[in-house]
Amino acid sequence: MLDGDVLLRDADSGAAVALQAVAARGPATIIASLLRHLAWAERAPRYGAVATGESRLSGISVSNSVFGALPPVPLRRRYGCCRAALDTDRPDLVSHLSHVAVLAAALAADVLPDEFAVWEASVAAKVAPAWRIADTLWTSGVINNNSAHPYHRDASNVRGSWSAMLSMKAWMEGGWLHLPDYGCYLAVPDGALTLFDGGTLLHGVTPFRLTKPSGYRFTVVYYARSGLSACAQDPAEEPARAARVAYEAARARVAP
Repeated sequence: MLDGDVLLRDADSGAAVALQAVAARGPATIIASLLRHLAWAERAPRYGAVATGESRLSGISVSNSVFGALPPVPLRRRYGCCRAALDTDRPDLVSHLSHVAVLAAALAADVLPDEFAVWEASVAAKVAPAWRIADTLWTSGVINNNSAHPYHRDASNVRGSWSAMLSMKAWMEGGWLHLPDYGCYLAVPDGALTLFDGGTLLHGVTPFRLTKPSGYRFTVVYYARSGLSACAQDPAEEPARAARVAYEAARARVAP
C-alpha cells in the first residue's frame, strides 16, 4: 500500500503508470464542506456498514453527480452537447472544482512534462478548447459520494489521456485505489490528487467503512470524454449542429 507522494513506473518499460500527490488539502476541505450540504449528501450514511463494489445495498448512502460538458446521446434523442445541470445550479462549487482541475494539470506538467505533452495532444485532437474545464485537459467530471467502484476501465475517455482524482475523506477505513496489474494499492489520502490512465489501466476501490456518523468519502474524477468530439468548435453553434443531426435522424426513422 502506497501512501503520501508517489510516482509509480512500470518496471519493464519505465513508463509512468500513476502519480499520487497530497497537494490539494486546502481546496479539498472547502469542497468537502460544500458537498456535505448538497441535497444528495444530506442522508447520513450508517457508520460501521461496509461499502463494496459488488453491492451498493450496504447501508451506506451512495450517490454521484456530474459536471462539465456532456456529449450527445442519440439513443435518448439528445443530439447536442451541453453543460451539466450542476454547472448552472451550483456555480460556486463548480468554480472550486475547476480550480482543482488547474492544480492537477499544473502538477502533471511539472512532474511528467513529456507524458503531459502527449496527453495534451491526444485531447486537442478530439475536443475543442471551449468544451474543456478551465482550459485543462479535462472536459467533464463526476463527484462520487461513498462509492466503492468495482474493477473497470473507463471506456468513454479520450484514448491516450489520463484522469485526475481528488480524494476527500474523514473517519473512514479502507477505500484504497487498487491497481491489480501492478499488485499495489494507492491510499488516496485526504487532499490527494491521483493521476492515471483510467482508459487502459484496470482499477477499482477496496471496501471501506465509516467509523463515525459524520464520516465521509468523496472523490472527484476529472476526465476527457471522447463523445465530445462531435461538438461544434464554438458552443454558440452547437444548437444549430444538433438540430441538423436531429433532423437527419428523424428522416432516417421515417424513411421507407
